[in-house]
Amino acid sequence: MMLKNTKFNDSEMARMASILIKYYHFHKKQKDIAQEMGISPGLVNTILSQAKKNGFVQNLISMPKENVLAAHVQELFSPDIPTPNAIVVPFSKNISERERLRGIGVAAARYFEAIARDGIHITLDGGETIFCMIEELRRAFSQIEVYSVAGGPQYDPYTSVNLLVNCLLVQFGATRMNPHILPGPRDKDLPIYRKKAQNTLKAASKADVFFLGVGALGRSLSRTNRKNMDDLGIDYKKLQDRGIVGISAYSAFDAEGEHVVCELDEKILKVAPEQIKKAARSQNRHVVILAYGLPKVKALRAMLKGGWGNCLITDSSTAEKLLDKNERISKHFTPI
Repeated sequence: MMLKNTKFNDSEMARMASILIKYYHFHKKQKDIAQEMGISPGLVNTILSQAKKNGFVQNLISMPKENVLAAHVQELFSPDIPTPNAIVVPFSKNISERERLRGIGVAAARYFEAIARDGIHITLDGGETIFCMIEELRRAFSQIEVYSVAGGPQYDPYTSVNLLVNCLLVQFGATRMNPHILPGPRDKDLPIYRKKAQNTLKAASKADVFFLGVGALGRSLSRTNRKNMDDLGIDYKKLQDRGIVGISAYSAFDAEGEHVVCELDEKILKVAPEQIKKAARSQNRHVVILAYGLPKVKALRAMLKGGWGNCLITDSSTAEKLLDKNERISKHFTPI
């Protein structure tokens, strides 16, 4: 695809920023950049020429800040991810948490609508950020199938994964809707659910699109997540002592992004982490991580390093902290 002179869309700008950073900051050769990004050396050369022609080379800061941040964040993804993508949403310092949450939701909804199609299969995690994305959807599709990533505890109607499955179907305006919901912890061992759950897990693991939230362990653990763990009889402090830094799709992971087997694996039916990572390594599937806030930085960095997703949607302050290896995580909880 040839770039248009002086006018670039968001994906072109992000790709240009990534190439400029690789070429001028990391001094990589054009053929190596082309190989890393899955494009031809000729296109790399064309993009570098276009960037120089439009004045971006003289002063990289003249490019939109968020595109530069996104390009840097893409460098944090596991090398196993063939086409990493980062979307960084700009916010002013005085914006409210509700406005910040809605902004992430809008960005996620627009991304979702761009990749969605009739007959798409979607697997959802729980979380308020995903709920906000669903609220902002505008396009209608038909014959979609929506799966829950896990049969987790169901407390808050705005974060419950099973309720979000139904919310998505309603907000998406889908016809011939087909929701697939996993039983919760109390019901997962009942014979009536076993076969259905196995079939649902198998189908959910093969979804075209995953949307994942992030739960950070520590003082920033939300009250809903803490209540979930209390109800399951899990001591989150003991999880922390085992080196667990976060939870996504009801699976725990350490600072390297490696899955840590714990009580969550025994008590909750869910798509296995290796299936999620397999989807993230695919050129044709999307595993989107939605999260923001300083308490999430350590967990987010671990997810990117461990190959949990191939797209991250976050805000500019979180992206800056992701790139700052010496950051100190805030002790105060920022709602996600």
